[in-house]
Amino acid sequence: MVEQLRQEQEPEQEPKQAPKRVSVRLPAPAARMLRSALAAAAIIAISWGVIYLGAARADQAARHNLLMRARASAALLDPGDIADLIQHASGPSPTSSETFVRVLDRLRALCETSDDARFVYIVIPVDGQVVAILDSEPEDSPNYSPPGQSMYPATPGQMALFASVAAGVEGPRTDPWGTWITAYAPITANGGNSPVAFLAMDVDASAWPKYSLVQWAPIFLTVAFLAALAVFMVISRYNRESRHARYLAERDYLTGLANRAALIRAIDRAILQAKKGKPSALLAIDIDNFKALNDTHGEANGNRVLKEVGRIFRSATRIHDLVARFGADTFAMLLPETPFAGAKTVAAKLKGNLSDTKIRAGTRSIQVTGSFGIASSSKATSKPADLLRMAEKALKMAKKRGGNQIA
Repeated sequence: MVEQLRQEQEPEQEPKQAPKRVSVRLPAPAARMLRSALAAAAIIAISWGVIYLGAARADQAARHNLLMRARASAALLDPGDIADLIQHASGPSPTSSETFVRVLDRLRALCETSDDARFVYIVIPVDGQVVAILDSEPEDSPNYSPPGQSMYPATPGQMALFASVAAGVEGPRTDPWGTWITAYAPITANGGNSPVAFLAMDVDASAWPKYSLVQWAPIFLTVAFLAALAVFMVISRYNRESRHARYLAERDYLTGLANRAALIRAIDRAILQAKKGKPSALLAIDIDNFKALNDTHGEANGNRVLKEVGRIFRSATRIHDLVARFGADTFAMLLPETPFAGAKTVAAKLKGNLSDTKIRAGTRSIQVTGSFGIASSSKATSKPADLLRMAEKALKMAKKRGGNQIA
């Protein structure tokens, strides 16, 4: 067995001249939290992107729809009437003309038949200003813009739109009356290249798709929270399954004790502690005459004996001690930070517990004894195989003395 361990460890030894690589590993809870946070951040970013793209598409569709409505409304106006209004806009009483009343009635009808349009008016750009020609608002309204007067300075977007002499949508913009999206449709005479004026239609933009993304926040946060929770649950389940798989990989299938691989790793850690002045002890334990017992009472009863012996050993150890099944009928017990004298006390206790316990095997009771070999690590111990070899050597000495002994 020692030779097998030595062969298994040979490939793991790195050349002395090879540089050591230092790796930093986060604690398992921190690593799980970090993975969950990264996954949640990714889901939040994706969710926000999907919502933003959906709102952008809705914004484009809404702008196109508003532009079509403004163009249809502008087509209902007579360019000649609009040109006449522009000519007399700064006159003494432009509102008394028949043309003014006729066009105003039409604008008000357009405004009343629209569910969401607040203002419908006719404007022209003059020296960087948006100048009103006709406003559908009543004259006594605080929102009324008198003909020929500037309504507000034109924004760069509006100036570019007026210069292009094409229909377009500008905004959202915020003013004392609220937040608006405005569609401008040119009013052009037949065959003319330059518009006479622009029909403007203001629509409340407080619920405009792209502008009111804040209204999507509750939905977005709910989706993000549920997604993050789902990711956390998936990661937690994966971690539980991984831990369970690692647990099974380090367990003896029959007794549930640690197996040889887990024992070797634990001895490796104990050797590092021994170099810091904290020696550990290793017990190698063999059930006396187990082959004869197995042949006499059958394999099923032999397995029952192994399970019960494992239970006895496990119940008599501290929480940080390691009990392993190392061979067919061989057990090992690693006692971290335990001096040699303490290990002898533990071995004597285990020996007495075995002798005092009768194990049921069918209709009969079996009394078993064990041989114990003790080895203690020191600063000179360099490999798990060294400590195992010393413990097995002591175990052989105990068995040569007739069994039920401690060496």
